[in-house]
Amino acid sequence: MSDTLTILHAPSRRLTKLIHADGTIEGYDDAKTFDMAEAAIQDLDHLGRILAKLMNRPHCCIVRGGIADPARTWGVRRLLHRCTQTSDLPTIRDVNRRWIGLDVEGVARPDDIEPTDLTACALYAVALLPGEFHNARCIVQATSGHGLKPGSRLRLWFWADRPLSGAELSHWLRRAPVDNCLFRPAQITYTAAPIFETGRDHLPNRITTLPGNDMVISPSPEALRPPQPAPVPRRAAPTTKNTAAERLMTAVLLKVETAPEGQRHPRLRAAARTLGGIMDEAGIGEQEAEKALYDAVQRAGGAAVDELNARLTIAWGLAKGRAAPLQIGGRA
Repeated sequence: MSDTLTILHAPSRRLTKLIHADGTIEGYDDAKTFDMAEAAIQDLDHLGRILAKLMNRPHCCIVRGGIADPARTWGVRRLLHRCTQTSDLPTIRDVNRRWIGLDVEGVARPDDIEPTDLTACALYAVALLPGEFHNARCIVQATSGHGLKPGSRLRLWFWADRPLSGAELSHWLRRAPVDNCLFRPAQITYTAAPIFETGRDHLPNRITTLPGNDMVISPSPEALRPPQPAPVPRRAAPTTKNTAAERLMTAVLLKVETAPEGQRHPRLRAAARTLGGIMDEAGIGEQEAEKALYDAVQRAGGAAVDELNARLTIAWGLAKGRAAPLQIGGRA
């Protein structure tokens, strides 16, 4: 069974990192709109050939989702839902995929393994995945930070025996050292090799293949269905304010506001989880907490903030926090 790959193109925007001569790393350009196209892929080998071409195209990237409307693919935003501010229609739809892309970032690398040995780095990383992946063939890509930052920083591509949803992958790999953000339909996966100011890459090769079985045999749909959490009863708001909770709320919002690029998402996620756990103690409601968090991340990132991902992160964190309320002393 074949699949497709959704490729995004942002002319004049650098969708890869720039490595300066002094070793400093400059992040991606901010791209608001893209031209979208779908490439048919037959199997892992076919996917590998496309990925090898995309490595040399610094204005391209991919997303997991499919194209929502083939008539609207030119100069469009990445929208999974209608934009509440502009009423722009969705351009991306959630789809199940045979291909699996996994980001393994910062996994400790044994001292005897050099970053230039992609095969050895990948074998060590694959061993940390669920057992179904251990004997499967795999395309290995070095990401921009591999060999420049600590640990192994790889993207591993597999081919599954059936199309899998992002939710199934998140549940299956919940304990693995992978970034589950890539399982979101509109999340960008950067595919181009970094650009080196000196013109010389420290890695002789950025892509290779691990041998193995053609497909990953996935667990049954029933086994990959995430359990539904029981609804958590809401406690009545306290009649007196908890000054310690208020101080904590101020502190976590400040951390979001001052987050540098690359730290906004983890700080927002942590702050949302904390606020979810102290809402009752701080005497605020859910809408007030959502607005405070979103305003804070906008102050941090301005126009670069991805509204959909930010709001999804906030909703996830508040729900997690509500499920495990924090008890904080210091009532006024």
